[in-house]
Amino acid sequence: MQPTTNPHLIIGKNGLTEAVITEIKEKLKKEKTLFIKINKAGKDTYDRKELAQLLTQQTKTTLLSMRGGSILIGKR
Repeated sequence: MQPTTNPHLIIGKNGLTEAVITEIKEKLKKEKTLFIKINKAGKDTYDRKELAQLLTQQTKTTLLSMRGGSILIGKR
Protein backbone atom coordinates (compact mmCIF):
# COMPACT_ATOMS: atom_id res chain seq x y z
CA MET A 1 0.00 0.00 0.00
CA GLN A 2 1.41 3.38 -0.99
CA PRO A 3 1.49 6.04 1.74
CA THR A 4 -1.03 8.80 1.34
CA THR A 5 -0.27 12.51 1.42
CA ASN A 6 -3.91 13.43 2.05
CA PRO A 7 -4.99 13.07 5.67
CA HIS A 8 -7.79 10.69 6.56
CA LEU A 9 -8.96 13.21 9.16
CA ILE A 10 -8.21 16.81 10.18
CA ILE A 11 -8.44 17.92 13.81
CA GLY A 12 -9.35 21.59 14.29
CA LYS A 13 -9.81 24.01 17.16
CA ASN A 14 -12.49 21.83 18.80
CA GLY A 15 -9.93 19.07 19.34
CA LEU A 16 -10.93 15.50 20.12
CA THR A 17 -14.70 15.61 20.21
CA GLU A 18 -16.86 12.50 20.45
CA ALA A 19 -17.55 12.87 16.72
CA VAL A 20 -13.82 12.81 15.92
CA ILE A 21 -13.23 9.74 18.11
CA THR A 22 -16.20 7.95 16.51
CA GLU A 23 -14.95 8.83 13.02
CA ILE A 24 -11.47 7.47 13.81
CA LYS A 25 -12.88 4.22 15.19
CA GLU A 26 -15.04 3.77 12.08
CA LYS A 27 -12.10 4.42 9.74
CA LEU A 28 -9.95 1.95 11.67
CA LYS A 29 -12.43 -0.81 10.87
CA LYS A 30 -11.38 -0.44 7.21
CA GLU A 31 -7.76 0.75 7.50
CA LYS A 32 -4.74 -0.49 9.48
CA THR A 33 -3.22 2.97 9.75
CA LEU A 34 -4.62 6.50 9.70
CA PHE A 35 -2.92 9.77 8.78
CA ILE A 36 -4.34 12.60 10.89
CA LYS A 37 -3.50 16.27 10.48
CA ILE A 38 -3.85 18.94 13.18
CA ASN A 39 -4.71 22.20 11.45
CA LYS A 40 -3.31 25.59 12.48
CA ALA A 41 -6.22 26.40 14.79
CA GLY A 42 -5.76 23.04 16.51
CA LYS A 43 -2.01 23.60 16.88
CA ASP A 44 -2.65 27.00 18.46
CA THR A 45 -5.21 25.55 20.88
CA TYR A 46 -3.64 22.21 21.91
CA ASP A 47 -0.21 20.78 22.61
CA ARG A 48 0.31 18.25 19.82
CA LYS A 49 2.04 15.68 22.05
CA GLU A 50 -0.80 15.74 24.58
CA LEU A 51 -3.33 15.56 21.76
CA ALA A 52 -1.55 12.54 20.24
CA GLN A 53 -1.44 10.82 23.63
CA LEU A 54 -5.16 11.43 24.24
CA LEU A 55 -5.94 10.28 20.72
CA THR A 56 -4.13 6.96 21.11
CA GLN A 57 -5.64 6.33 24.56
CA GLN A 58 -9.22 7.06 23.51
CA THR A 59 -9.04 5.10 20.25
CA LYS A 60 -6.88 2.25 21.59
CA THR A 61 -4.26 2.75 18.87
CA THR A 62 -0.49 3.01 18.68
CA LEU A 63 1.34 6.18 17.74
CA LEU A 64 3.50 5.25 14.76
CA SER A 65 4.84 8.67 13.83
CA MET A 66 4.42 12.32 14.67
CA ARG A 67 6.00 15.08 12.65
CA GLY A 68 4.87 18.68 13.01
CA GLY A 69 1.09 18.68 12.87
CA SER A 70 0.88 15.21 11.31
CA ILE A 71 0.11 12.07 13.27
CA LEU A 72 0.19 8.50 12.02
CA ILE A 73 -1.63 5.96 14.17
CA GLY A 74 -2.19 2.23 13.77
CA LYS A 75 -4.27 -0.55 15.22
CA ARG A 76 -2.88 -2.30 18.30
